[in-house]
Amino acid sequence: MFSQALNLLRKRFLLLVLLGVHLPFLYVYLSSLWKLTHYQFFPFAIGAFVLLFATRRSGDEEKWSWLSWTLIALDLACLGLQAYTYSPLVATV
Repeated sequence: MFSQALNLLRKRFLLLVLLGVHLPFLYVYLSSLWKLTHYQFFPFAIGAFVLLFATRRSGDEEKWSWLSWTLIALDLACLGLQAYTYSPLVATV
């Protein structure tokens, strides 16, 4: 039981670190999009996403498969490419 709780804590910490790393690049990217009139609905869309995610999320334990780990590896590869090219678009995709 303790190992499951520790494993869940590690996974959530990994996701929080990834989110924290992406936030500065996401800010740069979205602030450049904000200047275009047709992208100024983003705060509403992001708020709606957070609301829907919070209210419709399953209460079951998260099960990470090989696909979850592959997507995290691709995310880290995009972050590495972003650091090499300094393109906020690469980090936010």
